[in-house]
Formats: sequence, C-alpha cells, structure tokens
Amino acid sequence: MKGRSLKEAAARRGWAIGQSAIRRRLVRRLRARLAEEEGSVLSFAMILLIVMLMVGGMAVDVMRYENTRAELQSTLDRAVLAAASLDNTLDPRDVVNSYFAKSGLEGYRLSVDVSQGLNFKTVKATASAPMPSMFLNMLGINRLKVQAKGGAEERINKVEISLVLDISGSMQGRKLELLKDAAKDFVDSLLTEQSRDMISITIVPYSGQVNAGKMLFDAFNVTKSHDYSYCIEFDSDEFGDAALDFARARKQVQHFEYSSYSYSPIRRPVCPAGEQSTAGDGAGNEKFAITAFEQDKATLKDRIDELEAISSTGTQYGVKWGLGLLDPSARDAVATLVRNGKADPAFIGRPLAWDDPETLKVLIVMSDGENTDQYRISDWAYDSSEEIELWNGSTLWHYLYYNVWYPYWGYFYHRIVRASQADADMLKACSAAKEKGAVVFTIGFETTSHSADVLEECATSPAHYYDVDGIEISEAFSAIAATVQKLKLIE
Repeated sequence: MKGRSLKEAAARRGWAIGQSAIRRRLVRRLRARLAEEEGSVLSFAMILLIVMLMVGGMAVDVMRYENTRAELQSTLDRAVLAAASLDNTLDPRDVVNSYFAKSGLEGYRLSVDVSQGLNFKTVKATASAPMPSMFLNMLGINRLKVQAKGGAEERINKVEISLVLDISGSMQGRKLELLKDAAKDFVDSLLTEQSRDMISITIVPYSGQVNAGKMLFDAFNVTKSHDYSYCIEFDSDEFGDAALDFARARKQVQHFEYSSYSYSPIRRPVCPAGEQSTAGDGAGNEKFAITAFEQDKATLKDRIDELEAISSTGTQYGVKWGLGLLDPSARDAVATLVRNGKADPAFIGRPLAWDDPETLKVLIVMSDGENTDQYRISDWAYDSSEEIELWNGSTLWHYLYYNVWYPYWGYFYHRIVRASQADADMLKACSAAKEKGAVVFTIGFETTSHSADVLEECATSPAHYYDVDGIEISEAFSAIAATVQKLKLIE
C-alpha cells in the first residue's frame, strides 16, 4: 500500500511539473504573439500617419493651386475688360501686359488676341504660371501648371434712343438744372468718334403735352387751328400701339393756360411753347419741340440747355412719342426731317425694324411727379381766331375770375383725361414698348411713392428703374449709358 502511495505521489508531482512547463511555454508564446501584434499595429499606425500627411499635403497644394488660379483669372479678367474698352486708345496687348506686370505674379506666360473694327473691340487672352509643389513631389509631381483664359468685348451696335424728359412746372429751379447736367453727360458718354453714325438720340421734352415741332406736326392728318405751338391729341386706344398713326384724323391741342388767376397773358401753355403774345410760324418755339434722330453733341446739349419748366404733367404723351419715334412707322417722317435739316442724314432709313438683330432700341423715361388731370376749353369757346387770341391773352382762370359769373365757369372747360387714366395709358405704351423688344429704363426723380410704383411697372424690370434724389440723377444716367454701351465679359 505504501509503495503504491509513493508511486501515485510521484506521478502527481510529475503531472504538476508538466503542467507548469506547459503554462510557461504558453505564456512565452502569448508574449511573443502580443509583441508581434504590437509591432503590426505600430506599423499600421505609421502607414496611416504617412497617408494622412500625404493627403493633407495634397490638400495644401490644391488650395495653393486654386488661390493662384483665382488670382491669375481675376487679373486676366480685369486686364481684358480694360483693353476692350473703346475709350481706351492704348494698344490692347500693352494694356493686358501692363496689368500682369503690376499684379505680382511671376513666371507667367501670356498670349493676347485682338480683333477690332469701327464699332467693336474684342480682346481674348490666355495665361499660365508654374507653381512648385510642397507635398505632391512625394508622388513625383514637382510643379503644377496654373492656367486661365478669358475675353471681353465692347461692341456698339446700331442704337436708337428716345430720351423722354419731364419739364413740368415742378421741375423748376434746382431739379431742372440737375437734369440738364445729367442729360448732357449722358450725351457725352454715348456719342464718341467710335459711335459715329451708330447711335441716334431723340429728345422728347414733355409737360402736359409734347410739342412735335412744325415739320413733324405737318406729317399728321391734323385739323390745324393756330400756329402758337404744335401738339396733337391722341385717343386712349392709341397708347397700346407702338406705331404712330399719321393718317388718323385728329385735333391740334389748344393754345391756352389752365392755371393761375394772377397774371395774363399766358406763360405756361398746355402745349409747351413759352411766353409770347402773337402767333407765328413756330420757329420761336422749337426749343420746346422734339429733337429727332440727332448725333451732334453740341446740337443735343444746346437743346437740353434751352429747356424750361412749364405746365402740368402728362407722362403718357411723352412715352407715346418716345415709343412712336422708335417704330418704323415714323420712317417717312424722319426722312422728311432729314431732307429739311431737322435730323442727321446718317439716319435716313430709321427707325429700323424691331427685329433687326443689329439694332438696340432704348426708351428712357424720366419724371419727377404724378400725372395730372388734363383739361381743354369747350369747343364753342375756341372756334374762331378772335377766341384763340383771347386765350393767348389770358389764362383760363384769370379770364373766368374777372369776366364770368361763377355759376357759368363750368361751361367754359372740360376734363379730357383723369390722372388715373393717364397712368393707365402710360403703362399701355410701356407694355407695347416691351412687347416690341425695346429696353425701357425709368427714372423717378424725387417723386412720390405712387409715381415711383407706376414708373417701376413701366420699366423692363425693377432693375431698370432708378429712384433718385439730387445729384443721384447723374449716377442713374451714367449707369444707363454704361448698360447701353454693352461692355461685357464674353468668356
């Protein structure tokens, strides 16, 4: 029994020793495996770090590339715009090179292509510059090539402009002087040697009516009653049509003044004609008349300088005339003006067709106030030369106040247009202009909110309406001139 016990004990000790050896061997293997895995994780982490550094470096190089490209493109755009200006008499290639020389860019390569003619200048350019890489060289990319291209063009197409200017009584003084300065600057900026025979300007001064001038007046089928001035009556249904109907039978606007008890003879007649006491052939009243299809700056600016504030406000008549003189229906009348020295010979054959692809038609309407009710003397009191002389010698209200018993005043005159109808007629004419493809700009000069709303609706878009005070009117005309000149990036 004792020997068996000893054997069993020895066996147990041997098993324990074996187990201990196995444990030690397993521990050694585990430690080796852990050391091996730690090495693998470290290697992976190092590889990941390197990849992150490379990606980050590439991002830095890409951002540097984009910043350099943006600077290159911006410099190129400014350069070609300046070089393409028709007002710039320097060599376009020298202009572009000068912009780049002053830009701070280095090592660039520049190519400039210029095309120009009588009424246009086109400048196209490409530029490239090398950019050494900071991180991409780890991939074998030592430098990047930054490129930009662009072009600009200023082109003067055939342009027909109707400049409709408010000379109503509220324009008296400072406002009229600011308008004159702005309008003359507008003429100067548009009419250059490069625009010769391309741009025509028609000035339409309006108050309560528009004086067509004797020669243009005579082109219509008008029942003439006097020679003090030359305004014609339009019916409401005509404002929605761009054309001028020269065959339609119509009346001449009466020569009289609706306002004021305090003076006579008249000073501010409904049809702008100025102060005078005897009828003539109208020659003395041409300063208030339409100036059609002119490009001589001195002539246009002289006519602008002659304008005076007079009478009430009928913007619908100004818009109708401005639009009508953009319509081909006025072509024969303009030809007559040309033959008689009242329009520039270069513009024979104008107005051009609405769908002429080379022609831009522009209607600019400026107003400082709301349309007013329009009145006329009753026909029975304006049907003889003696009565016409009477109304030249006395304003309506002066005559009524001193010569007619109050209950009978209403028999002597009648209202032909309410202010609301004048607004509606004006907007019909504006819609007709836009439908034909004319670009309509409007300027509200220190006007009321109601008039501003009407003018904004008249314009091609809200962006084509300018609401201005004081000297801002010059800025409005300058902005319109820049738009008409059509300087633009083409690439």
